[in-house]
Amino acid sequence: MSLARLAHRRVAHCRNFAAISSSSPPHRTGSVGPYQVFDRNVKRIQKDQAATREGGARSRTVDYLRDEVADRMMERFLDIKRKFNTVVDLGSGPGHFSKLLELDNTAKSIMIDASEKTLHRDSDSEFEVEVERIHAEEEDLLRVIEPNSQEAVVSCLSLHWVNDLPGL
Repeated sequence: MSLARLAHRRVAHCRNFAAISSSSPPHRTGSVGPYQVFDRNVKRIQKDQAATREGGARSRTVDYLRDEVADRMMERFLDIKRKFNTVVDLGSGPGHFSKLLELDNTAKSIMIDASEKTLHRDSDSEFEVEVERIHAEEEDLLRVIEPNSQEAVVSCLSLHWVNDLPGL
């Protein structure tokens, strides 16, 4: 059997493991490929529902885990011996990491989350630093924030949902 025919046969038996969901927004022209592993629209809906169910009480049941991850991230963040003017908290949720920031090391936190309801779930929370909340997809970071304009970008338990992590 010729090499070309063997290659054709092998390609004919390949299977796509990721696909574009019918509920997802149309494919973005700047992305690397047409396949999306995660349906970002479904994830946003799930986060919105969790944030609003029982007034947010259901989503608060797992806050202990998010708070622990934010606390561990803060330990590493404090190892950087400088003051940041602005820190981007990507996939922030209600601000588990941003609540830990102090004026000694940061002046402002920009919280970005795909779920507007999760982003504003605890809008009455107090932060020591100035906080700006932006409702936007984590994958659209460079459309929301000007490239090379931030000194630090952190993310607690969010980047594993990003389809094009290298393109972020």
